[in-house]
Amino acid sequence: MILFNRGILLIVIGNALVHGAEQYISSGLAAIMAAMVPLWMAAFSVLLFKSVKLNRLMITGLVLGFVGIVAIFSDSLDEFTNPKYTIGIIAMVAASIGWALGSVYSSLKKIEVNPIYGAGVQMLTAGIISIFIGLGIGERMNPLEMPMNGVWAVLYLAIIGSIVTYNAYMYALSKLSPTRVSIYAYINPVVAVLLGWLILDEKLNLLIGISIMITLLGVYLVNRGFSPRMIKNQESLEQPVSATDTV
Repeated sequence: MILFNRGILLIVIGNALVHGAEQYISSGLAAIMAAMVPLWMAAFSVLLFKSVKLNRLMITGLVLGFVGIVAIFSDSLDEFTNPKYTIGIIAMVAASIGWALGSVYSSLKKIEVNPIYGAGVQMLTAGIISIFIGLGIGERMNPLEMPMNGVWAVLYLAIIGSIVTYNAYMYALSKLSPTRVSIYAYINPVVAVLLGWLILDEKLNLLIGISIMITLLGVYLVNRGFSPRMIKNQESLEQPVSATDTV
């Protein structure tokens, strides 16, 4: 059941709801909402791990990181006032909570199983559930009519987004605390801005540059504020679950 629960929280809720949300809101606004993940992870870590305590450096870093992300996508902030985006915003908040809770749950419920096998089971079960959800809400697709851009996007997401990065994420959760792993949520939008500037000739001005520096400062403070003793104490409290109880 552990792998099943991970798949529900991380993939069905954490990923599928993002796809649904972006039918109503822009990707920039979605990135801002996704930057709430470290805040939720920190909250769940404090609630579920007795050894994890927030300190001033960590709180300052989390706040600075979020402020930096908001500044990067400041052009999208006016969308918050549009009532049409309410569904998308709610979906993104739910997705952030699901991903954060799934990450903390994965760290809390460590299992003695090959990480690649574990991630594969999670993606398989979550994929089957997502198919039935899609069919239930009336989604239909003819693979023969899919444009080549869509084909390449699916292949990229399947290989890079799933096989490579999801396995890497689960491995990171097995070695590091959820709060420290959560700093990826600040790095991803920064990388997106830089790649957009290099490849798509998107805007990169002084405000965005300063915002990126604020974001990186927040990441640095979170790392400095997280005591290695927290990880050691956390690991000493965790007992890996046997493989027979994982699915």
